[in-house]
Amino acid sequence: MRFRQLSALIVTLIVMALWSSQSAQARRVALVIGNSAYQHVAELKNPRNDARDIAKALKSIGFDDVDLKEDLDYRAMRMALRQFVQSSQGTELTFVFYAGHSIEVNKKNYLVPVDAKLANVVDVDFEAIQLDQVRTASSSASKLKMIILDACRNNPFKMAGRSSTRSVGRGLAIVEANTNELIAYSAKEGTTAQDGEESRNSPFTTALLKNLKKPGIEVGVMFRVIRDDVLSATSNQQEPYTYASLSGEPMFLNGQPTIVAPSTAPRPAYQAPPPISKETQEAAAAWAATKDTNSTAVLEAFRRRYPGTVYADMALAKSDELASQQRDKRQRDALERQRLRDAKQQQINSQNIQTGSIGRLQPPIEPSQPSCGPVPGGWRVVGVQSDDVLNVRAGPGNRFAIVAEIPPNGRSVSVLKCNGWGWCFVSYQCQTGWAYNRYIARENTPSPARQVSIGNYRVVGVASDDVLNMRRRPSVRSSIVYKLPHNASGISKGRCRRISRRATWCEIQYNGARGWVNARYIQ
Repeated sequence: MRFRQLSALIVTLIVMALWSSQSAQARRVALVIGNSAYQHVAELKNPRNDARDIAKALKSIGFDDVDLKEDLDYRAMRMALRQFVQSSQGTELTFVFYAGHSIEVNKKNYLVPVDAKLANVVDVDFEAIQLDQVRTASSSASKLKMIILDACRNNPFKMAGRSSTRSVGRGLAIVEANTNELIAYSAKEGTTAQDGEESRNSPFTTALLKNLKKPGIEVGVMFRVIRDDVLSATSNQQEPYTYASLSGEPMFLNGQPTIVAPSTAPRPAYQAPPPISKETQEAAAAWAATKDTNSTAVLEAFRRRYPGTVYADMALAKSDELASQQRDKRQRDALERQRLRDAKQQQINSQNIQTGSIGRLQPPIEPSQPSCGPVPGGWRVVGVQSDDVLNVRAGPGNRFAIVAEIPPNGRSVSVLKCNGWGWCFVSYQCQTGWAYNRYIARENTPSPARQVSIGNYRVVGVASDDVLNMRRRPSVRSSIVYKLPHNASGISKGRCRRISRRATWCEIQYNGARGWVNARYIQ
């Protein structure tokens, strides 16, 4: 009797253990993060709303544990991932959703906490969370690991220190999914996503919420439908992208589809299919020889030869597919060429700047600090009109951003280095940058530019309602530096240059401005 009772107890314990194990394996847990209140850049409107609505939707479709986090700093994001590692042990499915800013540096993706400053490229490793850390935190699920990033927004952080070895990309970089892992971007690699300024949610989250609650929709099909919805909502400007390595077993988030019982009605009598026409037979034979071609011209010729057949529709579909592939390849090639050009230009710029304390442009230093770099002095601004300023730029060229301005009477300017293209690295009142050397000269010297002789010339041959354009170089295609009135006099003329058989240009000075005009308009 005791033996039977003991056997029954053992069987009961085994059944309970198996049931408990199966129950634990069937758990689905989620971590939802929405970062809106960024401390050092403009606040995002929708990520907090996106996170709240996604968390509510996951609870409504039966997720066992949904952890909602809002406006996390660097330490809080790391702690949230650490807690998620513990709560997701022994689960069947993990779901991580993040809405906020993200950034790609050197083909690595980072999620940006709300307290990140990112003043320099190297700060990314210490102020942002790598996507690989999120993937590690969700890796314990047995069937499916999902990471959804509505985070490909424009990068608002103006980071210094970019070089050929540390490049900052646009949007997020491509990732390779691990086994049973799905990673979804709100916008494909190299592009940015919209925040949804006039709605509660972003376009991507709106589509995700719409399809997440649909019963019986398979995960892979769901993200294809989301892609179509976002393309339609953004007029084809934003295309979501999914990276996945999934098994053949279909996965559902909100229950499996309802299976309709087979009809008991009597089957209709068998009817033989209509005979295949000779034209259709010819089209089938021709398609067998044509279907593997990569020539759109061949496919177009096939469609004209066999119109109205199913094979003509197949040829049209393949032609559209080839055109899309060629278009994507051209876009990728253009992006790669631009990246190489930018990397080469950055390398040239870095070689033109001295190493050491001025090896990289430093941010402006407050005047109240006792020391701000090299001792100023020795040079002054020349050739700048009294109502203008000398622009100091971040690099040696007009395409670089303006980082400082020196007044037309500026003195005590330090020249630290000049390159072979007429640009000098200067320091003025604790501001450093590049200025064109024709506008700076040593103290107590007239001007580093060419001197012009003093004369008494005036403008002739210009209508009373017109002006004479003074240009930077002796050419009508050169930029205009000053507009002389039609009755201007007291003009100083320097050297003249014969440009063609009919045109001679002279260098003049008038009212503090220096440039070139056609000699026929002064005498």
